[in-house]
Amino acid sequence: MAGWTLRDKNETGQGYTFAADATLTVGAALQVYTEPDHPYTFNSLSDIWNNCGDALELLNAGGSQVAIFAYGTHLLP
Repeated sequence: MAGWTLRDKNETGQGYTFAADATLTVGAALQVYTEPDHPYTFNSLSDIWNNCGDALELLNAGGSQVAIFAYGTHLLP
């Protein structure tokens, strides 16, 4: 996960890049938080994702899109 980024697809300034020592083993999961004071956090005092719909993208360390998760009004056709 080192260098990979989670970000709002439509507001690319809202992102979280995993640190150099970040790892994720096969079958494991981790939770990324919006608010500060968590190991993995956007460190934001305001919402990143909205309740009506949004889109999250995962970029690899080279900046290439690996996956998109969209919900609500942003569902992909």
